[in-house]
Formats: sequence, C-alpha cells, structure tokens
Amino acid sequence: MPNRQLFQMKTSNKILLSLFLLCVFIVVGIHVALYAKIKAGDFVSNEEIFKRTQFHQELPPTIKAVSITGLANCNLKTGSPAVSYHKESNANVHIVIRNDTLYLAANDWAKKEDYEQGTRNYQIVDVRIPDNLPVYCEYGSLHLSGPANPQNAPSFNINMRRKSELKTIDWEPKAFVYFNKLQVVSDESTIALSSLVVVNEMDVQATNSFLNYQRAEIKQHNVLMDDKSTIQGTQKSLGNINFIQKQ
Repeated sequence: MPNRQLFQMKTSNKILLSLFLLCVFIVVGIHVALYAKIKAGDFVSNEEIFKRTQFHQELPPTIKAVSITGLANCNLKTGSPAVSYHKESNANVHIVIRNDTLYLAANDWAKKEDYEQGTRNYQIVDVRIPDNLPVYCEYGSLHLSGPANPQNAPSFNINMRRKSELKTIDWEPKAFVYFNKLQVVSDESTIALSSLVVVNEMDVQATNSFLNYQRAEIKQHNVLMDDKSTIQGTQKSLGNINFIQKQ
C-alpha cells in the first residue's frame, strides 16, 4: 500500500513537472519568435504606423481655389494650404491640382449620376486654406472650424450647389466660436449655424435653399434669396438682417 501511494505521488509530480516545462517552452518559444521578428524588421514604430494610416499633403502656396465633390465630412480650417485624412481601404480621396485649383473628390470613378444617387465619401477630411480662398462644393458637407478667441476669427468664401451643406462646429460645450466674415452662395443647399457662433459679417445668396441660424449671433447680415428659400432663426440671429432686392 505505501508503495502504491509513493508511485501515485511520483506520477503527480511528473504531471506537474511536465506542465511546468511545457509552459517554460511556450514562453521561451514566444520570446524566440519575437526576437526573430525584431531582427527581421517585421515590427514598426507607432510613428511608422501613423504614416501608413494617415495621409497628409502640404499644398503649394499658389493655390487660388478649392473644388470639393462628394465629401460628406470635410473640415475647413484656415492656415497654410494642406490636406489630410485617415486612410481606409477602397475609400481614398481623389486629389488633383490643376490650373492653381485644388480638386478633391470622393473617388476617381464617380460621375454626376452616382452623386445624384447618393454616392459619398464619409472619411473625415481636413482641408487647411488661407483666409477667403474661394471654395466650391457640390454633393458634399463642409464643416467650418472657428476659434474661441475673437481676435483670431477667420473668414470663408463658400459656393455650394447640388445638395451640399455648410455647418459650423462647436468643439467645446458652452464655448462661443468666432468668424469674421462669411460669404456664402447656396444653390439647392443648406446652411446650418450652431447657437454658439458669433459672426461679424455674413453675406448670403440663396436659391432654393434652407438657412437655419438657430440662436447664432450675426452682427451684420445681408441676404439675397428667392421665393423657394427659407430662413429659420431667432431674434438674436435675424435681428440685424438686411434683405437685398434682386435687380
């Protein structure tokens, strides 16, 4: 009987030892495999990963206009010209510079019929442009970024048509953002200002469009619109409005 118990204990020890050695071999194997990959250069730094997944292009300072087609999430900022976005498979933004104009399109194959049927690129694209550089947009959505400091208020010159949309962005809750001058031509499109926007001057020409000002503060406001356009706002946003008669 004692010999049988001794034999059983020895068998248990053998099992435990085998499991321990197996774990050791697995850990050693993992370290050896990792070392081999590092020596082979299979691992890359976070900076390299960022470069592979992010697209950024500085643009020539000679750019005189921007044309945007089919971008559903395009952020406009002021500064030296540049384009950046997060790369996604089968959804790269088509970028062309021709005759001092930057052309940004949802892709390199879509035609007017595709855009009419709803084709869009939903990647977040950041476009940096100088103050007042003309921006032409169709079948897209533009988001204007303004600072919290009125001394740095930017100006934008936007021409929209064919189911486009212009929005302003509040990055911080309950914090006002400021714009100096907004010049907007809207044809079959929408303008949507947030309630925390302050605009020194805004000139709008609207055709078959919807203008939603909420409670934005527009200090000087000139509007030329047709009978198919509609304005929605409050006393704060419409108090200083000046309707211009079409000549």
